[in-house]
Amino acid sequence: MVNNTELDLYFAVPLSDLMGDPLNVWQSSEESTPKLTELTLQHLSVMATSTPSERLFSKARNTARKHETVF
Repeated sequence: MVNNTELDLYFAVPLSDLMGDPLNVWQSSEESTPKLTELTLQHLSVMATSTPSERLFSKARNTARKHETVF
């Protein structure tokens, strides 16, 4: 019996429909590639933002300062 790694199994599967939901594709392959699926879902689940990071951190700093003055 051949011992395939999850990555070997992933590369052996035909490409999925590009119009489909990638989260559903990975959830359906969870049984055959559990570790790869877990890793991928962590990265696909990261929320994207259009807010530039500098402005975001500036707002967070201002919010923290407001909380410091309250206490």
